[in-house]
Amino acid sequence: MISKFMSRIKRINTLIKQLDKKTEKSNNYSIESMREHIEEIRSLISKGDKHWAAETLDVLIHCLLLLDRNNFQVEEINELFNIRCKRFEEKILRQARTRQVN
Repeated sequence: MISKFMSRIKRINTLIKQLDKKTEKSNNYSIESMREHIEEIRSLISKGDKHWAAETLDVLIHCLLLLDRNNFQVEEINELFNIRCKRFEEKILRQARTRQVN
């Protein structure tokens, strides 16, 4: 799934490198931008404004930019994505079992 997006992400990172040669500065920008987007998402959802979805995709793009910028390969990202999804599922199932017991 993610591999479909990565060629576009690589193009964006190439443009970023033309503007800013320092990976650390680009990483910091992405991280700060994600923080701002998350607050905006929280606000938009609470207001029922569907623009939260576009802002969420901006966060996803920044995440993929960080992974690519720090030399993660598509295969590694896909593998890590699957591992993390499994972890989410396991946590949710544990919480569901705990709630059933209580």
